[in-house]
Order: sequence, then C-alpha cells, then structure tokens
Amino acid sequence: MRRHSAAFLPVLSVAGSLLLASCDGMGGLYVLETVMPVQNINFYGKIVDQYGQPVPGVIVKYAGHNSSTYSSGASGSGSVVTDKEGRFTTGGAEGDWLSIDEFIKPDYQFPRRREFDSEQRFEDALPWTNYTKNNPFIFKAWKIARYPAVRIYEEGFFLLTPDGRKSTFDLLAPDKGLFKPGVQEGDFTVSFDKIDDTWIARVDMLNGGILERDDMYMNLAPVSGYEKFVEYKFQKSRDTAEKKFYIKMRGGKYYAQMTIVFRAYDYRHGKGAIQLSYVVNLENGRDLVVDRENYRAAPSRPVDYPKLELGLPETRAK
Repeated sequence: MRRHSAAFLPVLSVAGSLLLASCDGMGGLYVLETVMPVQNINFYGKIVDQYGQPVPGVIVKYAGHNSSTYSSGASGSGSVVTDKEGRFTTGGAEGDWLSIDEFIKPDYQFPRRREFDSEQRFEDALPWTNYTKNNPFIFKAWKIARYPAVRIYEEGFFLLTPDGRKSTFDLLAPDKGLFKPGVQEGDFTVSFDKIDDTWIARVDMLNGGILERDDMYMNLAPVSGYEKFVEYKFQKSRDTAEKKFYIKMRGGKYYAQMTIVFRAYDYRHGKGAIQLSYVVNLENGRDLVVDRENYRAAPSRPVDYPKLELGLPETRAK
C-alpha cells in the first residue's frame, strides 16, 4: 500500500482564529485544532478584606496561556502590586486565557488560583473581558489580627453501620475518646440508615447547633442560624458528598468549623464511612483562623495550638 505524507495547513476561520488542518495527500482535509490568536489580556482586579476595605501592597502573580498545543505558547507571566485602592491590572499578559496564580502579603489570607477565559472552556472560569477599569473583578482577602488558641483535627476515618444507630463525637476529648459508640457525653452524633437503595446520613447536636455553609475562609462562626440536626439522602451508587459546617457546642461555650465527607455506600464490610476534619476555638470565641504556614498536619490526631498575637488592628468598615 502506498503511503501519503501528511501536511499541516493553516486555514483562517470566520472568527479570525486559525484552524490547523491536515492534508493526507489524497484530497482529504481534516481539522485538527483551532488555534486561537494571541491577545493582550488587559484584566482588571481589586482586592478587599472581610470588612470591604481595599488591600494595598499585595503582590499579585499572574500568567497568560495559549490553549493551543500547536502554538509556540505565548505567556507574558509576571507580577504587579496593588495600589492604594487595592486595584491591579495584568497589561503584560498574552494568550487566550489568564490565571491569577498567587497573592502575597503578610498577615492576610487570600483565595486560591483563579482562571479567566474569554471562551469559558474551563469549569468556573469567567470571561476576563467582562472586567474593566470601572468594573474590576473583586477578590476577597481575610485580614488577620491574631490567631486564637485552637484544636485542629484532620482526615479521621470512621465506619458506621447503616442501621440507624448513633455514634457520639467528642471534639474536646483526648485522641482515643473522640469517637464513642451509642449516645454518650459529647458534642454530636452521626448515624447512617438504609432504606432499600437509599442511604440516609444524619448529624444531631447534643447541646448546641449546626449550620451548613461553604464560606471561602470559614474563619468566623456566625452568632445565629444554627439548627439541631442536618440530614442528607443519597441514592446513587458509591455516593460521596463533602459538607462544611459551623457548629456551636456545649451550650454556646465553644464554636468550631468542621468538614465531613459522607461516604454513603458499602465502603467496607457493609458499613458506610465519614471523613472528619475540624477546628475548635479553645478561648470560648467565634474566631477560627488557623496559622497555616506554621501549622503541621497530624492526620487523625487532635493537636492544640496556642494563641498568637500579631499586633495588627482590626479595621472594621464604617
């Protein structure tokens, strides 16, 4: 059989992008990829803290990207510093989509990497063209005045039989007393039940309340809005759900934030499972900020951290 050598041909599309095509030598033309033109990405952003105040002097690292694998790869990555109004722009970026990779300033917490794409090819990516000098994208930071004394626990796995029986969790107990079968002294119970193919997961507070939220930072427990229990139904095979909560414990003496991953299926030996992480304020306050830079994870073991004063005033919005 005679072989025909392939050739790549650029074809200009109606929208101005290039269609990279292959000719098989026999008259056939196959489109391989759309090559987007390199653009100057003039994205405008603004950083404010939890009180709505602008955050000046933040180093913002960014990068432009070209989605075409056949492109030479325009980038124009760099960094800028926010002005006195917390504003910045990425005038040096090139490509067809943009990533804001990192924010740097001591005593603040910042959001994770964020992508902006004019074609919205990525999940949760917003068009960078929507944000102008008069309409910047707002990034929310968290200003830290102090770190409270906290207890931290991460990634503990617990098996639960799906028969409606409750197990108790005591977040202030020593390591071996955290999980107790049945209803005992503690902070809340968790149970699984199963009716036909439906799994039911339930969390009941013993002397407090629970509030499901998905705040960006989970750093300050609310004063009100708590319920006595939460319940979830799962009907898909191997269904898993991550839920974030604030909890009020022991009559409101302690506050915490916790994450529970419910594994509502036969995880092991016919039992379901939960994966538990939490932060408890040990000072009887609602502040749940954790010094993540100096924190050292100890999976499945509670660790207490002392308070740390930073000496920064908490400038609240007027």
